[in-house]
Amino acid sequence: MIIIFQKIKLKWNNSHSLYQQPSLSHLICIKTKRRFEQGLAGVYIFYKLGVLLLFRIMNLLFWNSSISFLITISVIWTNLAHVSAQDAEGVYRIGTGIADITGPPSGPLSGFLIRFVRAAGIYNRLNARSFLVESLTTGDAVVYVTCDLAMFDHALKLEILKKLRGKHGGKFTEKNVLISATHTHSGPSGYMQYQSYIRFESLGFRPANFWAIVDGVVESIEMAESTAVEGRIIMNKGVLDRNQNRREAAYNNNPDRGDYTSNTDQEMIQLKFQNNNGHPLGAFSWWPVLPISFNSRNNPFVSSDNRGVAAQLFDADIKQQDENAQNFVSAFCSSNQGDVIPFDHLGGDAGVEARIAETRAKATIQFNKAKELFTDADETSTPVTGPIRFLHQYVKATDAYVTVGEEDKYLCKAALGYGFIASNPGFAPIYDGIFKTSQELKDCQAPKMVAIPTGELTTPWDWAPSIFSTQILQIGNVDIVALPGDFTTMAGRRVRKAVQAALGDEQTVVLAGLANNYISYVATPEEYNAQMFEGDATIYGPNTLPVFVKLYGEMATALNMNEELPGGPGPAPPNFIARIPGPDAKPDNNLYSRPFGAPIIQPPRFATYGTKLTASFVGVRPRNVATRGGSYFVIEKQQDDGETWKVARTDSDLDTTFYWNPLLRHSEVHWTIPNDPELLGTYRVRIFGHAEVESATLGNKIRPYTGVSNTFEVITQA
Repeated sequence: MIIIFQKIKLKWNNSHSLYQQPSLSHLICIKTKRRFEQGLAGVYIFYKLGVLLLFRIMNLLFWNSSISFLITISVIWTNLAHVSAQDAEGVYRIGTGIADITGPPSGPLSGFLIRFVRAAGIYNRLNARSFLVESLTTGDAVVYVTCDLAMFDHALKLEILKKLRGKHGGKFTEKNVLISATHTHSGPSGYMQYQSYIRFESLGFRPANFWAIVDGVVESIEMAESTAVEGRIIMNKGVLDRNQNRREAAYNNNPDRGDYTSNTDQEMIQLKFQNNNGHPLGAFSWWPVLPISFNSRNNPFVSSDNRGVAAQLFDADIKQQDENAQNFVSAFCSSNQGDVIPFDHLGGDAGVEARIAETRAKATIQFNKAKELFTDADETSTPVTGPIRFLHQYVKATDAYVTVGEEDKYLCKAALGYGFIASNPGFAPIYDGIFKTSQELKDCQAPKMVAIPTGELTTPWDWAPSIFSTQILQIGNVDIVALPGDFTTMAGRRVRKAVQAALGDEQTVVLAGLANNYISYVATPEEYNAQMFEGDATIYGPNTLPVFVKLYGEMATALNMNEELPGGPGPAPPNFIARIPGPDAKPDNNLYSRPFGAPIIQPPRFATYGTKLTASFVGVRPRNVATRGGSYFVIEKQQDDGETWKVARTDSDLDTTFYWNPLLRHSEVHWTIPNDPELLGTYRVRIFGHAEVESATLGNKIRPYTGVSNTFEVITQA
């Protein structure tokens, strides 16, 4: 059946202009195909099928041979049962995957431009969490990945796809793979390719971090592919009113705010994945909130923040309850969250312990709601049914425009305002003297006062993206819109409204923020004019959102008609990775008379519930190697035979921390022992590291080291 529609579509495109009004027969074919694939047709299909056959007979001579008509009849009936038993009934090939993407916890943390706070340890690890959905009817597949990162760069995606292409051919491309960031502000920086990030945020490029992300995402996608089985998807929704708008003054400038009951989106949308036996495979949930509970302004620990912690809680809960769900993967994904923070967010300069407590609290709120949706996702929820489709396009920013009245309004070259870089406009003469901003850019970006004209700076390579991507993944009656930045609440709503209008009310539109590449924030024109933080960080100027609304509306229309976009794939984005030098090699100094790994502070002989246990070792700043999939330490429990040891804790457990003390220059392991009788027993701490040492003959060389503490016992009371 699908072959017939594709043949008709090809014939139409080869013989008609894209700008001509489609004929009645063409519209019948497209509408029939869509309803048929979604499993909504019933008798409608057979009625339209007769129209289609009549249309086919009338064109026999045009298509050269009567043999093709006999083939058409055969294909119709052989594919009819095939399609209706799979896509139309919501049976897909489904897989989920997870992999570590934690880079070396060293250098500035990503997100706040706070240079004097350097990563110096780990609270919990960063992960890439993926799902794959593949049509059993057509073989078309889509992949969604969410990463515990502040943002995402298309250089990362290009390298990820290159590695996947080497193993899987053309199955995974920029068209059907969507990679999003959660926007944690507590991850290592140094993986973005543009000069503005290298110079102002990360103070250099860190290859170990870049490749840890690439390899981890590839591993996550390959796990989803290798574990995929036939199964179903259930969609559920529910309200969680625990977020708040941090920029109400700017939001209140929007004339359409009266169309909504809240100044944030409060609906959580969840896709629950399960196999044909009903065992859970995963659950991905979208709810807008910035994960800034951990707050790297004064907190040196790497963390996935409230989103990643919520996923850890969810994964552990399901695996504990269902022995058939040991590969279960959950995720809490970005949405239109640019101006949204957690309710009762601490802010300011609260200490590390307070940050950990807030992170756990906000994560628990999200986990509890997601678990409720997961548990209630039964026949009363919405089954996901229909075809797998996708569209993707690269867009050159300065070529993109929207027509207002009779005027075409174009995007500007990129620029950052003073509010975004936390500087005073009084320094404008200094900035102008350094960067020499053109008057054309100043006029285009007005009322923003341009501090750094990133779009005009190209030495030694581009300072900001000049090309961005747009994308929609369609999984039956669910459409995931990839937003290449941090869209504010109302900016996301306007995109969703345009997409919904093109696709129809039967579709659920999910907004996936910070996807595929990063163009900073996107505010509405009214919020832009207020020139608060989000408006100042809207790099392409006041027309940014109207252009995106137009682009996504056109993309959704093409998707609805199962057409390609008129502009084709668009211009290829640059990849400067081969040109970027890594950090200079520097040997690690040892201030102690003992070797790396030697214990300095031993744990106490006995420890009770609630004790914060500490052990420290001679070590180096963890900058040399990404221990992806590993740990900088393990806490091991002695087994009953008295000889073997089993890992009880790692640096990703939520009751431990790993800390590199920059003053004492040693590595510290902390464990707050929970009240759990299963933990009673004998333990030891083992540390792992890599030191860069000088060699007279070989130059600097990275060498691994390890260390082990004395044993200690966890007891109920002293």
